[in-house]
Amino acid sequence: MATVSAFSSHPFQLDTVYDPAAYNTLPSLGKAHSLMTEDVMAKLQGPIRQLFLDHEVQDHYGVCLLDNHFQIPNGQRLVEHGPVSLPWDLGDENKNTAVLKFDGVIAPRSIRLLDGKLAPFEFSFSLTEPQLNSEFLMEAFRTIQDLGLHGVFGVRYFDKHDTQLSVEITQGTANVMIPRGSLSGLIDAFWVFNQDEDDRCHCREQCFPQGGSEHQKNHSCG
Repeated sequence: MATVSAFSSHPFQLDTVYDPAAYNTLPSLGKAHSLMTEDVMAKLQGPIRQLFLDHEVQDHYGVCLLDNHFQIPNGQRLVEHGPVSLPWDLGDENKNTAVLKFDGVIAPRSIRLLDGKLAPFEFSFSLTEPQLNSEFLMEAFRTIQDLGLHGVFGVRYFDKHDTQLSVEITQGTANVMIPRGSLSGLIDAFWVFNQDEDDRCHCREQCFPQGGSEHQKNHSCG
C-alpha cells in the first residue's frame, strides 16, 4: 500500500452541506471505465475488499465507479426511489445533505472524496434515515486515497435490492434499473464483497453505455 500522506492522516468529515459539484464534476461513464485497469481491479479485490471485511460492513456497503450520465441544475439532486433515480427539485431545501420530505427523508446513498471532505453525490428516499458508519467511511476513504483511487471509486450504502434488476440504463435524465436480459457491452459499476475466497467480490450493478461501441474493456471482479 502507498505511504499515508500527511493530508490523508487528517480525519475526513461527512459534509452536511450538499455541493452540486460532487455530482456534476464526476467523469463520463466512458472516461471512468477507461481507468479500470488490471492494477485497479487488484487493489479493489485486495486491500479495499479486506477493509470492508475487517469492518464487517460488506452487507451494507459496496464500491461504486465514479461516473455521471448527465448534468444536474442547481436546486436539484439525484434521488433514488425504487428502481428509478432522477433529479428531484428541492429548491432552497437542497442545501442540506439530509432533507425531510413527504413524511420520509432524502439521505446520502453514494459518497466520494472531494476537497478533503466526504461528499454525498447520490441520494435515496426512504421512510427512515440510514445510520451511516462514519468510522468505516473515514478509514475507507483514507485507504482509497492512499491507493490513488479517489478519482475512480466512491462508497455506496445499500439496503434492499432486487437481484433481477442489475442493469442501469439512462433515459433522458432518469436512471432506471432493469433486468439484464440479452444486453451486451455492459460496464461494471458497483461491486460488493464476500468472505468466500472463491467469490472475493462481484459486480452487483452494470451500466448500459449510451452509444454502445465506445466501451470494449471488461475487467471482471472474480
